[in-house]
This record gives sequence, C-alpha cells and structure tokens, in this order.
Amino acid sequence: SGFRNAANSFEGFPFGPSGSSVAFDLHTSTPQTVVRPYHTVLFPHAPPAELARAMSNDRSPRDGSGGLDGAQGVSAPPAASSHNQRLQRLLLMANPSKSLADIAVDAALSIPVTLQLASYLVESGTCTLAHVATRSARYAVSPSGGVERIRSLALPFSQRFGRAVPIFHAVAALTSSGQTLGEILSSASSGTDDIGIGNRIASMKAESRTARRDLQQRSTAAVMSRPRGGSYGNEKIHSPKAPGQAAEPATSVSADEVEDALYEMTLWLRAHSVIVELRDYLTKIKATSVNLPPTEGTSPTALTEAHTSTRQVSTTASEDTTTGGKALSAPKARSMTTEEFLASSVWNDSQAMQNASGRSVDGRQGSTSQEEAIFEELDEVGDCLSGNVSTVALSWKCGLDVWRLKKLKEWGRVEGKLAVIRRVPYPGDDWGAP
Repeated sequence: SGFRNAANSFEGFPFGPSGSSVAFDLHTSTPQTVVRPYHTVLFPHAPPAELARAMSNDRSPRDGSGGLDGAQGVSAPPAASSHNQRLQRLLLMANPSKSLADIAVDAALSIPVTLQLASYLVESGTCTLAHVATRSARYAVSPSGGVERIRSLALPFSQRFGRAVPIFHAVAALTSSGQTLGEILSSASSGTDDIGIGNRIASMKAESRTARRDLQQRSTAAVMSRPRGGSYGNEKIHSPKAPGQAAEPATSVSADEVEDALYEMTLWLRAHSVIVELRDYLTKIKATSVNLPPTEGTSPTALTEAHTSTRQVSTTASEDTTTGGKALSAPKARSMTTEEFLASSVWNDSQAMQNASGRSVDGRQGSTSQEEAIFEELDEVGDCLSGNVSTVALSWKCGLDVWRLKKLKEWGRVEGKLAVIRRVPYPGDDWGAP
C-alpha cells in the first residue's frame, strides 16, 4: 500500500530509539494506536524537519539502490509518492503547541489521513503522543516509570542541554510548584523561581554562545512554536538582590532566550515520558442542602469537609430561634447576630442557590436550563462524569466548545453536582486513549 511504501523511506535512518533505524510495521494494515484530533506529536529522537529532509533526499534514485520501493533503477510508484508527500507535509507542519486537527489544516490534509499518519509514526517509535503544550498546562512526574527515566536519561539530557542544568533540576522546576507552564516560564525568565533554573540557563547560554551554535540552530524550530504571552521579551535576566538594593542584569541573555530554553527542556522531558500533563476530570457528586462553590482541582475529601463545615455553621445559626418565648443562644464560639448571619457567605450562598433553581448560569428562566440538560445527558452516558474522562476528551466526544464547557462547570459548582479533579492520567482514562 501507499503507507507501506512511505514507511520504507525511513529505513536506514538512525531516528529511532537508541539510534536504531525506524520503520513502520509493514505487516500491519491498520494502525492500532488510538490517536485523536486533540493530541499532538512530539519527536524524542530527531526533529520532524530533519525527518522530512531525510525523506526528501531518499526519494531521488541512487546508483544501485533505486527508489522508495527498493528495486534497482525503479522509482517509487505514484501512489507511494503521494503518500510520501502527505507524510512529509505532516512532518513539516508538526508543532507541539498545536493539535493534530490544527496541524491537518496547516498541512492541507484531512483529519482521518493525519490521524492515520500520526498513528504509524507513533507505532514506529518515531514520535509520542501528548496533549498540546500550552502556557496553561501543568506537569507532574510520570507515574509510569518517570523516576527511573530521570536516572537513565541524565546523561543524554546533559549532552543535549549542558551540565549547568541537571535533569532533576529541570523536572523539579516544572513539577514541584504546581504552577502552570506559563507561570514557570515567567518566573524563570525573571530570575525569581525557587529552583534557580532561570539563572542556571542564563549562565549556560552566556557561556555557550559560540561553543554550541549547533545547539542553538537545532533549537530554533522547536522554540519558534513556544506559546507567547506574559513573557519579559528582550529584557535581561536579573540576579536577586537583598531588600533595598536594585537588581542588576546577571548576564547578557534575554528573558526570551531563557524561556525558549526551558520550553525546549519541557518538550524533551515530555517526549521521553519523564513528565506528563495534569488533566482535569469532571466528577458527579451528591448535592447537599447548602454548598460552597468549590474551586477547580478540589479533591473529594476537601469538598466533603467544606460541605460539613457549611452545614455546621448553618445549623448553629438556625439554633438562634425562640422556644416557649425563650431565646436559645448558640455556643459562644459559633454565635452570631442576625445582621451578621444575613451578611455571611452562608446565607448569601443559600439564597443564590435558591434563586438559581430553574435558571441557567447566564440567567435564562426555564424548567430545565441548557447546562442541566447537558449534565443529565452526560450522566445518562455513564462514563462521562465518572472521573475517568478528561475535559479535553469530553469536549471532543460530545462536541462541547470551550464556552459551553465553562458554563457547565460553573453550573455544576453552583448546584453542587460537579467537582473538577486535577490529576495525572492513568491507563483506561479517556476511553483508552493515551
């Protein structure tokens, strides 16, 4: 088939794991890896542009070795050439900050063809699947051998990025604070991160401007895709000073250069499965009489404690009633006047919930709001609100756009029916997708 002929163009090039040549399974007619439009692809062994260039060089006939089909003096058939061109366009447009659906548009390919090509690339070991690397992404050490990979990949990481930034420093900077990638990049580029990785990168970049130009050239394609926003741009990184002293530029390295380097380290660690993205999962919870709206990422234990605390305060306040003409005062630690109770968050939250009954988040009256209808439909499906399906996969499966998903989360928090759990993914999540 055309895909099999396209696969032959990679044979003989050391882009696979441990320097081995990569090739698709020529005996597999259909790829088995589950690839979805919201995924992106990362290349741990060679940049995609280098793979595309190797394909382009291999397509021309050579003395005694022929074309893509391996026959001497015979060029590739038109079908193989067509599929090679599609694969090459995919490689040229590969971007870690874009989903495969967006990459398909850039490469002028249909989504089914793009997913099939990506699946073959994954099965050959050429690339790995990941979620899009945005500034809002959060990372954690992979539970599937992440710690072991830190030890085994320490030398390759040092060879790639230099000894100034050990691999465990980079992993700690990206996973220990719980911050988003954008917040980590900003703190590193300003020299205010707790790990001190920003100053380490700046020192490394300053010392290797001439000695490691090859590294900078290889980094260009990857860092150009870094999502911008909240960056310090061309400002020089400053070293921290004591209170009252003005900070001075530590090196001649700009904040953009520091962010580019750390972003590339992030992609390298994610491509080698050292770190993984934290994902948000919607979970159905049992509604109580009064609920305090939980924040995103709240654990079920914290949510239960919040409900218990709310009921205790509400009960205490309600005990200030009359029985037989005598006022029953609440315990001193919990006592509050009527004015204080009416001004408290307990009363306001209770009233807000009563007023929201039969009304959607955006204020439209009706027996059943749109958000409630979506909730009931998702609940009937069975798995959607079990805590095993990420919000990204849920949006793709059910056709929910970002705005509608946000409204559903707000409605669920107000009504006390949904909690958002943030955790590392495990096998079996998202209906078996990576």
